[in-house]
Amino acid sequence: TTDESTRSYLETVATRSPGLAQLAGAALPVLDRVTGAESELRELSEEADEAEWLAAVDDLRTRLLSGGRSGS
Repeated sequence: TTDESTRSYLETVATRSPGLAQLAGAALPVLDRVTGAESELRELSEEADEAEWLAAVDDLRTRLLSGGRSGS
């Protein structure tokens, strides 16, 4: 689920770039779903020992929360 800080961030972004906030708002719950405990995709990733996949999803989540700015 989207937490309080995420909602606050999305409200801030919405005033500056409504389209970006709408996309981020839609993407974040999907990322939560595909990385959640009940996710078959996550299970397959773990079985294949693909830690890079989870790291890439976490990086995407971070970029969405930072308004698309790269951390590097």
